[in-house]
Amino acid sequence: MLFKYNRLNIFREREDIPILYLTDEDLQKFVRKTEEICKVFEAKNLYEAGVKLIYGEEFGIPFRHLSTLVETDKHFDELIKAISLIKSYNEFEGEKVSSFLKRYKDAIDYIAFGREGSPLILLHIRKGFEDKEKLLEEAKEELIPDEINIDKEGYVRLWWD
Repeated sequence: MLFKYNRLNIFREREDIPILYLTDEDLQKFVRKTEEICKVFEAKNLYEAGVKLIYGEEFGIPFRHLSTLVETDKHFDELIKAISLIKSYNEFEGEKVSSFLKRYKDAIDYIAFGREGSPLILLHIRKGFEDKEKLLEEAKEELIPDEINIDKEGYVRLWWD
């Protein structure tokens, strides 16, 4: 069921709404508020608005959030494009990171981007992906994070200081 409510194409289906609404009135209010947020941040979607909010200083916004994540397990393209908006932050380069994530997006089933003081990406590698070591090695060489680690459940943490 496609949403006809929003002009910004923020949500494609009801399942894309991250909060359970019991009434259509609540849902319409949520969509209106989302449109307002995107307008204020001059953003195409909530992922872009979130990145602009977290990295406010990069966009002339007089605040920033140093311990916040924007996450998705569905709309990788939107979040990856929003990551590319960060020009550089120490060794972190948004375009380079976005290019890497595009190349490996079929291997990933979850992405979170934000800050632990400095830039942070959390990825969950799909079960059955066989080139996990190659992905990690390329991430280390190409993206130059200060820290890269993986836990037993397949979550990869990349952090740039």
